[in-house]
Amino acid sequence: MKISAYHRVIVASLLATTLALAAQLGPSHAQTGDGSDDILRRFEHVVYTETNDITNAVLAFRRDDEGRLTLLPGAPFSTGGKGVIDPSFKLGPFDTDQNVVIDHDRRLLFAVNSGSNSIAVFHIRPHDGSLEPARGSPFPSGGTNPVSIGLRGDQIVIINQDLDPAQNAPGASPRIVTRHVTGDGRIVKFPADTTISLSVGSAPSQALTANNRPFVFDAQFLGGRLASYRLSPNGLLVANPPQPLPASESVGATAPLPLGLWANPNARTLYVGFVTVNKLGVYTWDEDGVPIFERTVANSGTAICWLRTNRAGTRLYTVNTGSSTVSVYDTTDPDEPKEIQAIHTSGPGSLFQLALDPTERFLYVIGQRGSHAAPGNALHVLAVDEEDGTLTEVPSSPMPITLQSPDARPQGVAVF
Repeated sequence: MKISAYHRVIVASLLATTLALAAQLGPSHAQTGDGSDDILRRFEHVVYTETNDITNAVLAFRRDDEGRLTLLPGAPFSTGGKGVIDPSFKLGPFDTDQNVVIDHDRRLLFAVNSGSNSIAVFHIRPHDGSLEPARGSPFPSGGTNPVSIGLRGDQIVIINQDLDPAQNAPGASPRIVTRHVTGDGRIVKFPADTTISLSVGSAPSQALTANNRPFVFDAQFLGGRLASYRLSPNGLLVANPPQPLPASESVGATAPLPLGLWANPNARTLYVGFVTVNKLGVYTWDEDGVPIFERTVANSGTAICWLRTNRAGTRLYTVNTGSSTVSVYDTTDPDEPKEIQAIHTSGPGSLFQLALDPTERFLYVIGQRGSHAAPGNALHVLAVDEEDGTLTEVPSSPMPITLQSPDARPQGVAVF
């Protein structure tokens, strides 16, 4: 009898522990049986993009060891807002970066609701990469038509571009806004958080927080200038004088315009896409974060736009939208990039934002349709050679993205 009673105690204890663990794993596992097939394996990651449709949502794809993508159970995840639909397909409203970002601790995902002036915040469930909205999400963006998010510690910098054709508010202007993020993912305004109005029609496009440095950089695409700011921990943002791109880099009557920025993680070097003249700009900056032009290097594609480096800063990847190519630069010497490859992607459409996998084994690029109801909305997957960083598109790429509106186009990419 004593042995049987002992066994009953052990069984009851194990049952209580199992139920407690199941409760911690959350509802996503309970909805799929034991959930064992949903748990991310060591080599798997999750790739996110947003639909940017009439009703906006975040798509989430599980990436396996061969680069194949599978839509995550529960996806798409509603952002509680709207995207931007632009039937004209003109320059401006979609020429932006950092639309979807993940924080440094890999706990939170942020996505712009460009058509309803808010920022959606999600908790990332670490076991399967699924998303759960933060309490109170979405949060006001502090302006009209938010397009880009920069993160630095508990600070968030938001670019409100004010180019949504459905929100032509009289007297409105673009804005750059600072806010803070609480531990539970809420976006709140501190006393020193700042709002700076920008020139109407300048098309600010990117809130690049440069590594751990107290600076923010932005490419004012249609304004033709590089903007820079000093960011204090309390949220105070101070603007430096904007820098026009050098007229000496014009090609014939075509002046250079900036689109796409990235800072080398291990050097005081800022890379800028000179989109209209097919050149890569190389800058440094002074102690206040003011960009200083050094040189340009050639780009073999057309309309160089979005940029990313690897963690070591030895490779730079550029998306060349006009030619649907991705270029690879050797940046072992950060100030002297050398183009070593340009790869054409498969399928129709134009290439836009890009992101490297945390393992740096894969590069992801968003494809967008170029006209009404045309094909091209897709997510491209390129394998990265571990020796030289060159690219090969995987056989299963691209993954088509089907949207509700015939004029909708996905935007932004981030990887967990």
